[in-house]
Amino acid sequence: MPTPATEATTSTTTNPCVAPFLDGCNLFGRDLTGAYLEQVSLQGADLRGAKLGNVHAFQAVFDDALLEDVDLSGANLAQASFANADLPAAILDGANLAMGWFVDANLEAASLTGANGPAIFERARLEYASFENFEGGGNFRGAKMKAVYGANGDFADSSFDGADLTDADMTNSSFQRATLIGANLSGANFSGADLSDADLSGATETGTKFANAKLDGTRLPNDYRSP
Repeated sequence: MPTPATEATTSTTTNPCVAPFLDGCNLFGRDLTGAYLEQVSLQGADLRGAKLGNVHAFQAVFDDALLEDVDLSGANLAQASFANADLPAAILDGANLAMGWFVDANLEAASLTGANGPAIFERARLEYASFENFEGGGNFRGAKMKAVYGANGDFADSSFDGADLTDADMTNSSFQRATLIGANLSGANFSGADLSDADLSGATETGTKFANAKLDGTRLPNDYRSP
């Protein structure tokens, strides 16, 4: 009997949508909870509002897909690719994002609470997203992270070089050995965070809060003045 994924209708193609090739398929609002999508290609598919909780999508490809308001909570997205995908307000709580590829993706206001990496978010749009209790960190180089909520997360050994963390809340998170070279930390809150051996050289830290933060071995901006 076909799975929900294999019964999808087409959108931009004339070929029937049959796994493992679901490129461009119309899966708008579909309930695919728990579906097996390992190595399935969904490039450019319309998955807006779809329910994909607990799906197994190891090495699946979602490049350029429409995923607004999609529910991917608890999903296994290890090594999955979301390059240039559109995921505003998506829910990825508790998802396995290990080595997931979110380069240039839009995750504005998405929730990744309790998700685990490391994942690649290079140049991604992450404004107002939640990374609370995120584990494993990853590559956030050049990411737009204005007003991100990342309290109690583990971002050790991660790279935030050139990222915009304006007004981000990173209280009580770990940034041990992380690099934030040239990052914009204006108005960000690192109170109680562990920045031991982190590199913040060249970062902008106007109004940045470091109350009770661990700064042992931290390389701070040249103009940093301890309060």
